[in-house]
Amino acid sequence: MTIIYLIGIATTALLLTIWIELVPTLPAGKAARFLRESDQPASPELPGWRKMLSRLDRATARWAPGSLLRRAKADLYFAQLAGKWNGWDEVQFTSLRGALCLAALVFGLLVYDNLIPSILAALLGWQVPVVLLGGVARRVRRRFQSQLPEFIQLVAAQMAAGVSLEEALRRTAQTESLAAQWMRHVLQMSQGRGVFPPAHKEAPAPPPP
Repeated sequence: MTIIYLIGIATTALLLTIWIELVPTLPAGKAARFLRESDQPASPELPGWRKMLSRLDRATARWAPGSLLRRAKADLYFAQLAGKWNGWDEVQFTSLRGALCLAALVFGLLVYDNLIPSILAALLGWQVPVVLLGGVARRVRRRFQSQLPEFIQLVAAQMAAGVSLEEALRRTAQTESLAAQWMRHVLQMSQGRGVFPPAHKEAPAPPPP
């Protein structure tokens, strides 16, 4: 029975690979918007097992639901503020979940020779990365939210001393809090442009009748 399951899995994987490699990808679609949507510079070449895992990225970007990718992207954003999961994006993370799910399913079939424990093992493999990433992201979110009021108070104090809003943000971003680290990232991504667009000039008063 295990051999039948394994043959079925291998056949499905082969058909999916042929479909993804030979069928042209549509230029538009929900998944396409999340494939490489990032404001980060291009990552260096992936080493070792990460490079092998990247072979799943095209399939993941094509078939993964947009809501799943958005949730992973949001959690990765906060985790990377704390220096965790650096170099990962939402597509790679979802590929990791799929690879662990498949590996756990095959392992369960080989060890238990029963479909139900194998499915439970696959669900565990699918959820483990979410638990690890979600725990980090929740801690960072709570820390960020607790530090944000103090950061705003410091900015307000700078502005009360006659400093412009953008300059106050730059000065306050030199502190060591997580909110300041986030603001440094925002200022860095602005690349010398103004953080806020210039205000529109007031329209001239209408001529007297």
